[in-house]
Amino acid sequence: MELRRILYGYKKEQFEYQIEPYEAEIVKGIFNDYVSGKTLLAIAEDLTLNNVVYFKDKTVWTKNAVKRILENEHYMGDAEYPKIIERETFLSAEKVKLGKGGGNRPTDTEENKYLKQYCVCNKCGKRFTRKAKHKLRERWYCSNGCSYTEKYLDDKELKNMIYTVFSKIKAMPEILNIDEEKTVDLPQELLRKDRNIKNLMLQPDASFMPVKKLLFDFVKQEFDAMQSEFSLGITSELTRYICETEISQDCLNVEFMKNTVSKIIVLSDGNINVRFINGKEISNTSEELK
Repeated sequence: MELRRILYGYKKEQFEYQIEPYEAEIVKGIFNDYVSGKTLLAIAEDLTLNNVVYFKDKTVWTKNAVKRILENEHYMGDAEYPKIIERETFLSAEKVKLGKGGGNRPTDTEENKYLKQYCVCNKCGKRFTRKAKHKLRERWYCSNGCSYTEKYLDDKELKNMIYTVFSKIKAMPEILNIDEEKTVDLPQELLRKDRNIKNLMLQPDASFMPVKKLLFDFVKQEFDAMQSEFSLGITSELTRYICETEISQDCLNVEFMKNTVSKIIVLSDGNINVRFINGKEISNTSEELK
């Protein structure tokens, strides 16, 4: 069966994405219905019932198809895609989604709010959330519906693993150092790409699209290079700050965590990799990432 390759709501003409009017109205309707309180299933059923075409002769919509539309930031407009949805509408849908699944609840502690924001699934990249009553105790799981982790993750286990990572840093501060060799080749590569772009632009029959793609790639890598230099500059201060701060195994210092950690990646086996603000990832297990 042929799969749809172009984002719903758009068509491609002369190598550029343009709005497909009929589909764009469907996208707007999906966002409006969801913000108004309709569930993913109800929206999917309505679209199917009304024989709304998803792709070619396919008129059967699923919850996942609707969900993918609601989560795609391209609809707000960017360098490649023209805008279909206002930013305010997209953010309103995000707020509704978080309230139904991985978002904060009035009874959440500051620790739980922090963990819901910073813990992500290694499989799909979506946030982890917390089921307050699962069998005999709470359980953390992927809000996108990935399988439960092999290790049972309750509050205590998750905090214990985070504590283990920080304890390892205090015992071996050098493990926070990043691999400086990774930053050596990139500037030379950028210089080479810069020369290629300039040479291409000097060609009398130069096409805009290849040049645009090279420029986008160049800007992204230039940003990555600056991030690497930034990481080298803050590592020593980050290490000092962690080593001088008292940490507890029973409770998280949320402000301290926000100042040091950029993401907590939960693996399928239930272990974690903590990504620090200098870009270094450290596991709670004995094996370290470079």
